[in-house]
Amino acid sequence: MELKKKKITEEMDIHKEWYKEAEEMTLEKFPEFQKKLTEEYQHDYGTICHAISAAAIAAAYAVNNADQGRITGVQASCAMMGFMRNWKYKNNKTAFEIEEN
Repeated sequence: MELKKKKITEEMDIHKEWYKEAEEMTLEKFPEFQKKLTEEYQHDYGTICHAISAAAIAAAYAVNNADQGRITGVQASCAMMGFMRNWKYKNNKTAFEIEEN
């Protein structure tokens, strides 16, 4: 029997709780968190983006909270650039930058 998924929208702000939960993630809690994000909700165009972001952030926190974690800010920047390069810009042969608004 398939569980009924909760239909959500960005306006419901459920994703804000996901990001808070992601910050406290451990390797032990991560599988259940990603399962919740992918199986409990019926995502719309925006909420799936938040679910992917929250899962990626949770994975980073889980590894960082593990025995070999506790990286510095510089290392975190390198990890972020590696994520961006390998997720979105795989074939990019030039530099890219992020501008803050």
